[in-house]
Amino acid sequence: MTIEGEGERPDPLAGVSRATIEVSVLEEDLDRAKRLIDENKWSEDEGLLNVFVTGLYYLLGERRLQAAGSEHDSRAQETESLLKDLMLYQSMYAVMKYRAFTLSEEKYVLEGNVSGLEASDRFSMATIRRFRKDEEMLKSRIGELEEEIAMLRQGLRGEETVIPLRRDDQKTSRRSWWPWKR
Repeated sequence: MTIEGEGERPDPLAGVSRATIEVSVLEEDLDRAKRLIDENKWSEDEGLLNVFVTGLYYLLGERRLQAAGSEHDSRAQETESLLKDLMLYQSMYAVMKYRAFTLSEEKYVLEGNVSGLEASDRFSMATIRRFRKDEEMLKSRIGELEEEIAMLRQGLRGEETVIPLRRDDQKTSRRSWWPWKR
C-alpha cells in the first residue's frame, strides 16, 4: 500500500490472521456505508472493514460503559447523597447563622434592659436611703411630740410645767409652745 509521494509503509495487519465473512445487509445500509467510504476516500475493502470494526468497537465500548455505568451509578448515587447532605448542612448552617444573628440582637436588647434595671436599682436604693433618713427624723420628731403631749396633759390637770424647747427651736432660740394653765 503506497500513497503518492511517500515510501512504502509497513502493513499494520501483517502477521495477523484474517477471516473472510459474508453478511447480508439491507441495500440502504450498504448505500450509507458506501457514502461514508467515499467521503473518507477509503477503498471499498478498507471502508467496509472500517465500518465493521468501528461498529464492533462501538458495541464493545457501549458494553464497557454499561458495566462501568453500574459502578458509575453507585458512585453517582453516592455523590448525589453527599450532595444532598451538603445542601442539608448548608441550609442548617444558614438557619443557625440567622438564629445566631437574632440571638445577638436579643442579647443587645437584654443588655440594655439590664443596664436600665441596674440604674433603676441604684435610684431605688438612693431613694430608700433618703426615706430611711426621713423615717429616723420622723421617729425622733414623733418622740418629741409625744413628750410635748405628755407635758400638755400634765398642764391640763393643773400642774404648771415648763415645756422645754425643741431641738430646732434651741438653735434659733424661738419657742413655738408656751406654757399655759387652764
